[in-house]
This record gives sequence, C-alpha cells and structure tokens, in this order.
Amino acid sequence: WSCGDGDTGVCYHKFGVVDQEHCDPENPTDACNPEIGNFDNGNSTFFRDIDIEADNKPGATFDVDAEYKEWYLTSEFNNWIELYKIANDMEPDANIDWNSMNRELIMGAPKDGNTFGELEAAAAGECGQKPSENAEREVQDEYEGCINHYAAEVNHEIWTHELQPVGEPDAVNAYVSYGDRNFKVVIYNEDYKAVSTTANFEGLDFYPASWADPFTRRDQYDVSDTDEVNPTPLQSILLEDTVNLDVLPFNDYELESVEAIGVPDGAITITKSNPRQFQIVFSSNFYDHVVFKLTDTNGSENYVQINRFTIDGWIRDNNILSADFYYDRTKSYTDFDLTAKVIYNDGTIENVKLEAIDGFWDSLGNPIEGYEADQEAAIGPFKGKGLKQSVFECQLREDAERNVKDIYLNAEYTGSTAYTYAGAYAGSGEGTPANLYHPEEGE
Repeated sequence: WSCGDGDTGVCYHKFGVVDQEHCDPENPTDACNPEIGNFDNGNSTFFRDIDIEADNKPGATFDVDAEYKEWYLTSEFNNWIELYKIANDMEPDANIDWNSMNRELIMGAPKDGNTFGELEAAAAGECGQKPSENAEREVQDEYEGCINHYAAEVNHEIWTHELQPVGEPDAVNAYVSYGDRNFKVVIYNEDYKAVSTTANFEGLDFYPASWADPFTRRDQYDVSDTDEVNPTPLQSILLEDTVNLDVLPFNDYELESVEAIGVPDGAITITKSNPRQFQIVFSSNFYDHVVFKLTDTNGSENYVQINRFTIDGWIRDNNILSADFYYDRTKSYTDFDLTAKVIYNDGTIENVKLEAIDGFWDSLGNPIEGYEADQEAAIGPFKGKGLKQSVFECQLREDAERNVKDIYLNAEYTGSTAYTYAGAYAGSGEGTPANLYHPEEGE
C-alpha cells in the first residue's frame, strides 16, 4: 500500500496462509494456523488496520484510505523484486529503497495486450513462440517468466503482477479484497460498522445459488457514514419474506433497535433476538425497497435499504438491455412477461418488451444451457433454494449506454387480455430500477 509523504513510498506486509503440504489436522502446527483462513463457508477474514504493521517500515500500519492498495502472491512479489533489480542494474542482494519507490511501478495498471504482444515478438528469438491456450500451466508460466526477464534485462522495464479484482464490494471504512479468488479479506478502521444478511439461511425458503457459493456470497455490508437519504443497499429476494440481519462484532458494534421508515403499521415485523441478531419479516411483496434506521447501543444512527429484487437489469455491449430474472421454481419463464420503461437523457421515453434468451452464464461465468436454471440444481456443490433464474433481453437504440438516464423494469404474469389482468409479479411504483452508471453521482 502507498505510505509516506509525496508521490513515493510503498509499504508491505506478508500474511500467512494454509500450507496444505505440511498441515496435518491431527498434529496442527503453524502451517495449519494461518493469518488468512480459508473461506469454504464464504466468510471473510477480518483485520483491524492498526494490527497490520509494515514489514519494511517500522511503526507504519495499514491505511484503509491509501491511494494505492494491492495484493501479491508471495511468489509473484519475490519475482517482481528480482525483475526490479535486473531492470535497474542492481546486484541480487542489494536493498531496495521502498521510501523512494514509484508506487505505480508495483501497484499501477499492467501492460496492455498490444504492448505485451510487441514484446513477445521482440523476444521470440530468446523465448520462442507463445504456447497454445491448451498448453500445460508449467509451460505457460515458463514462457511468461522468460518474457518478463527479457523486458527487464533488455528494455529495463517491469510491470505489475498483482492479483486482479473480481467485483469486490466497496466499503467506506474498510478495504475489501477477494484476491482474484485466492482469499476473502476485510481490513477495517475504527469507524467501521457492518451487518450481514447471509450469515445463516435458517427459516429462508428462497435464495439463489450465488448466496451459498463462497466465491460469490457477500458476507458484510459497511453501514457507517450513512443517512436516510444515502443508506447502504442490502440485497434480498422478493419472494422471500424474511431477512436475517446479523450485526458484525467489530469495533464492538451492537444495535439497540431496527426501525422501518415510511411504511404503515403491520407492513413489517421486526424481532430482536439480541443486540447482534434481528429478524425482519415483510407482509407483502409491494414493500421491495424499504429503508431501515439502525440505532446502536451508543445512540448513533445508521441506515440501510433492503432491496428485495427479482429483476436485476443493466446495459451490456452498449445497447443491449439485459436482466437476470428470479422466480418460483415451480413455474416456467414462459409464465412471465418482462417489460421496461426506458428514459433517455433528452426526455424521450421508450417502452420495450424483453424476451428470454437461450443460454447465459451464472455468477462465476459458467455457461448455462437453455432458457432457465434451477437454483437447487446449480452447477457445482453450492445450491440455492426455491428459485429458477432466466435472462431476458432486448435491443435498445445505438449508444444507449451513454444516452439512457433511467430504466424501470416490471414483470407480469402472462395471459392478460383487453378484459382481464393476469396480475403483477414484481416492480412497485414505476418498476425495479436497472443498475446504470451515473457519472454525475459518482456511481
């Protein structure tokens, strides 16, 4: 992470992980007791920022607000150091001045594909031809290592080898990383307050397979620095009337009460088991975007909004409106009509109908054949409950991604006529808002 004054300075800390080769569960040693645990159950490992001390700068601790923050596997970090010394004509045992280090050298963007392709062509005489995508991992690693060495020795340049992000959630007072699916870590500061809605599935009848999968399950929401107008969004499923709200214990965070805002009496029932466990039950699917006030035991107030979704829409490939649709697994995608109200920046309104597509991908990019996926029969060992998933799409105007202001999606049961209405399934008010990027809001 970036540390020190000015534009230079890099701090680092090495974390231990499970040493599978030397860890004997019947005779546990340090190899079985890592700083970063596994996440077979989807749970992150949490660290307080002041407990992470820099290995290369005595007295310095991690800064959640540091401009640069990246993770390296130990092998890649050591490899980067070796290449750095080669590129700078340093002796192998020379010390690196981390205080004057250009941060972007080790934490900046990697080389783009065109630059790497040019480098491969230049290094062909030393490294040979690029292995095929089907080549063994060892062969590919050896080739990549040769290219890296050539770049450092001949061009005196190196590029970053950090673990890539995989869509981790943002947090105000924490740094969240899934380490390119090598681990799940949350580093938090003294102002961090957090809750979870997926700590347990007890009493739930509907949830997608992604909630049970440790690679995709979200186990923390930072609720600090929120207000009624800007609450932290919590994700739930419309068909599921129960939300289990668990308060994470970090910084001794406990709640005195949870209160629904702007709903009539009887619309929502809230039961407190203890200061860290609350159960919220909705009486109707109409209440799909409700704000709740969280009052902690110190009298401070924070806010969350529980979004009970069944339609998750966005624009892909510039002008394709795509929507994940979740519904009762006893039904078929043919039982529903999905429509959208598209509002453009110039005030034009377009009403469109979406159609189910044949073949899509699950939350980890695994291909799904057909028009629907039963979440209780999902690919892999992690199963959902009570739901099917389909993807509905339609084509919008050219360059819609830049010209659309808002999109509201609705789902109705099929079979409506001029004289009868089959009934609404999802979309209170104007409908379920699509996930759109609004530069003026910084989203």
